[in-house]
Amino acid sequence: MPFIEKTISSKIIYEGPVFKIRRHRINSINNKISERDVLEHPGASVMLPILSDGKIIIEKQYRKAIDEVIYEFPAGKRDPGETFTEAALRELKEETGFVSENIEFLTTIYPSAGYSSERMDIFICTELHEEERNLDEDEDIELLFLDIELGDMTGIDISRKIRKEDHNDTMQIVYMTGKEGYERELFDFQPLNFLAKPLNEAKVRECIAMAYGKWTVRKHKFYYRKYYEIYAVSVGRIISFETDKRYILMTTTEGEERFRATMEQIEEQVRHHGFLKINQAVILNMEYIRQFHKDRIQMSNGKIYYTSRSYQKEAQRTYLKFMD
Repeated sequence: MPFIEKTISSKIIYEGPVFKIRRHRINSINNKISERDVLEHPGASVMLPILSDGKIIIEKQYRKAIDEVIYEFPAGKRDPGETFTEAALRELKEETGFVSENIEFLTTIYPSAGYSSERMDIFICTELHEEERNLDEDEDIELLFLDIELGDMTGIDISRKIRKEDHNDTMQIVYMTGKEGYERELFDFQPLNFLAKPLNEAKVRECIAMAYGKWTVRKHKFYYRKYYEIYAVSVGRIISFETDKRYILMTTTEGEERFRATMEQIEEQVRHHGFLKINQAVILNMEYIRQFHKDRIQMSNGKIYYTSRSYQKEAQRTYLKFMD
């Protein structure tokens, strides 16, 4: 009979947006104390989509881990609260544009059981038909280098038009000036950075890199389910989440959506993407904060949320780090 290692204690040593690494202190053979690092993964679904003519859909994708482009079956990780079957149907639609009317479980595999808990359920998908995808179109990077001293219309006037009149909260603005003292006046317009004239090439490149970093975060998708449909929206378009009885009310730049979920499920998806929890019932996208006070926050849509006393210190620390 194989020897079973008993865990004495364990702790998380790394936590990222996709997986965690837990270090186990274990009793191994001959009562020797050892350590095992285990990658904890939410699991994934793999689909074998078979068309009516018997052909199987496969994908060509670049994988950074091996630095190569490879062919593989459509697959994707399971989101919080999803079953493996639900994940399979969602990923199939997102990655291929096909919907399966007949999905059959084939088998379960553990591809890297030596160091990872990842479970993969494999499904055969037939009776396929194409359907419009729920994913948003890719967004362009909007980056504006704006001189504050322009003549009749100042950079402040242009910023006010962009933010207040055009309601464009996604454009990233870098202000250029040869004078000091504008920082407080421009804070409400959420600048990406300030550059002193004459311009320095290294500083300009740094601003472009910052803008690209924020853009990649904005492109990340938040998934939610309404009835039997899975929807996706770019996190960059989400302003806030708040509880509404047994539902979540999600406010975006396009409007509002209500769906069943828990705050824990919301946090799991947006934790590493610039969101701030200010009480048990509210999570805010820090990109859309226009006024930050110790006990309250005003968002770009004018709505004011109140920060619970127990959250105030951490909320302030997190927001200052975000703005740094």
